[in-house]
Amino acid sequence: APATIPYGGGTYTVTLTGILPPEGCEVRAVSGNTVFGTGRITASGQSVSLAVPSNMTGSSRTVAIEYKWNDKWVNAASKTQAPLAVGDLYGGGVVYWVSGSDFRVVAMDQAPSMLKWTNNRMYVLGPDAQDETARNGADVWKIAKQYSDSRTGGATDNFATDFPAFDYCYNKTDGGVAKGTWYLPSIAELSELRNARARVESVIIDNGGMAFSGIYYWSATEHSSRIDGAWDVNFSNGTRNYGHKTDSNYVRCVREK
Repeated sequence: APATIPYGGGTYTVTLTGILPPEGCEVRAVSGNTVFGTGRITASGQSVSLAVPSNMTGSSRTVAIEYKWNDKWVNAASKTQAPLAVGDLYGGGVVYWVSGSDFRVVAMDQAPSMLKWTNNRMYVLGPDAQDETARNGADVWKIAKQYSDSRTGGATDNFATDFPAFDYCYNKTDGGVAKGTWYLPSIAELSELRNARARVESVIIDNGGMAFSGIYYWSATEHSSRIDGAWDVNFSNGTRNYGHKTDSNYVRCVREK
């Protein structure tokens, strides 16, 4: 393995040479008390492969390759594995925010056309969708979906008709995930995405994705005092703005796992 193992891990080959005991030698990859993979080498020059998983702990960790001799584990090599970081590719997108083991990923593309937050400005999701400080877009889409499904406030039970911006993200399956994994970001999550734009946009473009071509992008956060409004972010200058729910803005989806 290289001196630094990437956050995504990998499979690495271990070879032992010399005189081995008749039963051979156990080998393993381990970090602290966590064993990732084990194998057994029974002849000099024989190799085994050990898998090191992704490092989602939020900090660097030491991965040791060890072999067992006289009932004691002997360190053969130690490698540093980096944590997930802003700009890393992850599950159909690019990481744009990391805090410890918590992180957010932005999609490689955006809605092909501008979308309305809702088709009826009188639809009101309520206080749980109005927190301007929470990274809760993953929860707000569920509120909107339930609102539509239960025909609350005259909703139609057609998510695409009731909440077009939410529905676009709800149906995204990039990265091979289930519907509902991607979501419309909250205003806090969207603001953090705008702050990381320069870094993530270059990675997106380098990997065949779409630049942030729009100015105003919808958040999932509803305005708390104006029932016909929701928050958006101006991606030119980073300001938060109030927009009418029936206006059409750009949509870029995010995910948290």
